[in-house]
Amino acid sequence: MRATLYDPAAGKQRHFGNTGRRVDSVFPTMIQKRKLNHHGNAVVRVTFILPATLQADKIFLVGDFNQWQTNTHPFGRDGMGNWVFVLDLEPGETCQFRYLSDGVHWMNDTDADGFVENEHGTSNFVVVAQVEEG
Repeated sequence: MRATLYDPAAGKQRHFGNTGRRVDSVFPTMIQKRKLNHHGNAVVRVTFILPATLQADKIFLVGDFNQWQTNTHPFGRDGMGNWVFVLDLEPGETCQFRYLSDGVHWMNDTDADGFVENEHGTSNFVVVAQVEEG
């Protein structure tokens, strides 16, 4: 089992692999939100961005919005090589999510709006489809 936890004191994520050995690494992430009108409906477009330096063949966004299916929402690469996925949510909607790398490595996001514990003893991260005005 592999877990990724954010250590605020160290300012980085701590990865624990099958060996129990800790590996320190920093994966800066970004979640951008903006309101827009999509086909006559108000939505909040949430863009998840992972750094180009993240080594993986495939990364998927997995969450309650897709019933935790592990292979239906793949990230693509932008012109700078960053991993990018865009999700439209209804204003005010809250969704739990995690990233899945190469079908085996779960990754969390310290840039999320919050987190909740899950039944597996780890955390799901939360994004709220809300854009602050001003």
